[in-house]
Amino acid sequence: MSSLVITVKTEHGVYEVWKPRGRIAPKHFAIFAKFTKIVSELQKMGLKDEEIFNVLAEDERVMELYEKWVNTVLPHIIKSSPFEFDEIPFEDQWLIFLEVMGSANFPSIDVDTFQ
Repeated sequence: MSSLVITVKTEHGVYEVWKPRGRIAPKHFAIFAKFTKIVSELQKMGLKDEEIFNVLAEDERVMELYEKWVNTVLPHIIKSSPFEFDEIPFEDQWLIFLEVMGSANFPSIDVDTFQ
């Protein structure tokens, strides 16, 4: 598989998403930079990667970034999906978001373990 494609497996099926590129890349990067800053703050508090990963859904700032990313970036990077875009379950959208963000922020964590 191309290094430009990220594969995300969920209980609902397998998704392939393009790594953000072209005109959508700056929008992704702006969200990614804020996400990374939040992760860095949590790391400075002494939390380990797995602990951070588990508390992200409780962080209001992350939820705002997630919502913006799903509406502005995700529609442009879906390569293949078991669903039409508007039918993708929220938990799958969350896992895709975490996989795309986490591939850089949590290299030691396998997102598949959090399905």
